Parts: sequence; C-alpha cells; structure tokens
Amino acid sequence: MSTETEAAKTIRTRNEYVREKTISHHDYYAQFVTEATLRHVHNAFSVDTLRDALAQDRHLNSIPITRWDRLAIHELDVDRPWIGLRSSGRFTAAIPFDRAAAAAAGELVSRATLICIIKTAARMLVEQHAHDHTESMALVGQEA
Repeated sequence: MSTETEAAKTIRTRNEYVREKTISHHDYYAQFVTEATLRHVHNAFSVDTLRDALAQDRHLNSIPITRWDRLAIHELDVDRPWIGLRSSGRFTAAIPFDRAAAAAAGELVSRATLICIIKTAARMLVEQHAHDHTESMALVGQEA
C-alpha cells in the first residue's frame, strides 16, 4: 500500500487506466486497498494459500470465483436459501475499501471492481510477506 497519507494521495482515474493506459491494473486497484481490505483478505486466505495460487495462475483464477464472490459481496433480496436461491441480482460490498478514492477515480462499484480490489489486496499481502521475510532473513544474517 502507498505510504502517502489519505489526504495527500493522488487518485489515478479510470480514464487513465482504461483509455490512456498510463497506470497498470495492479496500481489502479491498489489505490482502493486499505489496511482493512488487507485484513479482510488475510482473514479469508493464508499467505501460503495465496502464494500457491499465484504460482499456479498470476490472475489467481486457481481459486474458484465463488470464493472471491463470497468474500467480496453480500447478495440482497435473496429468498430463503434452503428453498432455493432467488436473487434480484442486487448486492452490497462485503469488503472494506477506499470508497472515496473509488468515487474520485470515477470507478463504479461492480462485482468485477470488488473482485479486482480483493485480488489486488491478495497480491499485496504476498508481496508484503515476501518483503518482510527477506528483511527478517537479512537481520538474522547480520546477527550471525
């Protein structure tokens, strides 16, 4: 996650991402990830699970989309599931994320957007763990 404070954070727009292609997919969605987003994803998946999934597929598609959906959204207007699911298709976000940044970027909150945010957070967790592990190994090497 960025070290910039929330107030000083420069928001990159959807237009920069989609049309101008001046920002990567990862960097675009990373601007919506918060510490709470990272905790939410980490509560659902271990770093080892995420690392293994990334090793199989860089888009994390080795983890079924249903698991990402359950993590990202809450269905609204669902009739009793034990009778059979009937949904209006309406949902609400189940993940914490920087809604103000998303609005400022011109991003609509869709299922796809939420999945991109949590998959980006998953990658960030793996990167953060690798970085922390490298630093701790360097400290162990210094002590020897």
